[in-house]
Amino acid sequence: MYRFNLILIIAIFLISCNESNSSENVVEQVNEEKLRVNEQIEFEEITVEEDLVQTEALADEVKVLSDEMEEEIEPTKNEKTALDQVKKTSKDIAPLGAEEETIEEVVAPKPEIVKLKPNHDKWNALLQQHVSAAGKVNYTGMKSDFEVLTAYVKYLESFASQNGWTKNERLAYWINLYNAATVRLICENYPLSSITDLSGGKPWDQKVVQVGLKSYTLNDIENKVIRPVFKDARIHFAVNCAAISCPKLMNSAFTAVSLNRQLEKQTASFINSAVNKLEVDNIEVSKIFDWYGSDFENGNIVDFINVYANISIQKNAKISFNEYNWDLNEQ
Repeated sequence: MYRFNLILIIAIFLISCNESNSSENVVEQVNEEKLRVNEQIEFEEITVEEDLVQTEALADEVKVLSDEMEEEIEPTKNEKTALDQVKKTSKDIAPLGAEEETIEEVVAPKPEIVKLKPNHDKWNALLQQHVSAAGKVNYTGMKSDFEVLTAYVKYLESFASQNGWTKNERLAYWINLYNAATVRLICENYPLSSITDLSGGKPWDQKVVQVGLKSYTLNDIENKVIRPVFKDARIHFAVNCAAISCPKLMNSAFTAVSLNRQLEKQTASFINSAVNKLEVDNIEVSKIFDWYGSDFENGNIVDFINVYANISIQKNAKISFNEYNWDLNEQ
């Protein structure tokens, strides 16, 4: 379009040239007009390019929003299917002539719950009351508050969606859920001498919680959620398996605000505890460093330990692993 206009303008000026017989002025005017048109073309091309960039950015934003909406909508579809099934079952077993109960009020989750973020105050109160600073648990006392403990676990289970949460909010949630579910499992079967007395020695493969429509074992929470998603080796000193050789159960809840400080404190406390024997050229450490070796500085266990140890260990120090004591971590 602009090239056609340019040709037309040149033609008009040539005609003017014939009429005025001033070729030099015409050439000068043509050149000026040509320059102006080229500048306009360049401006329009830049504007088009900027529009394309903005359009692509807008398309990316729309895709992200679409994905988030699908995540929100999908559970709703599943819940609707479950609700229809409950309605059908309720109708089949209801006495003849009885009015149909308003099942939606009983079954359907409140829509606003997915927009909330968890509060860990109840779990914090239980830990402060029944867990010592050394991480020993008064399971008798904890069992006396079993209803409160169970209510807290069910409360965490209600958060089927974590959209809009920060990374620290999500990690604190999963660590607290793991620890509370473990304590509840012990209380359900207490008294016992070891968590390995349960489920044929494999309690970590037992379904213990249901978040939304998905059931989780303790292994699922640790190895399918926490480790691969958050990729933070310090979590090994935050989750507690209810055994003496485990890193101690902290007597306060993990929170998003304090998470980094809490993880640092737990890691340093465990590494410098009596569970490990650290010397400059020889270390005897927990089997945790053997089972999950790749999580620690890509297998450089000494490098990881040196960040927190009270002594400086040689890089070529001899490494051995202690036997794990599965006795219950009770007071």
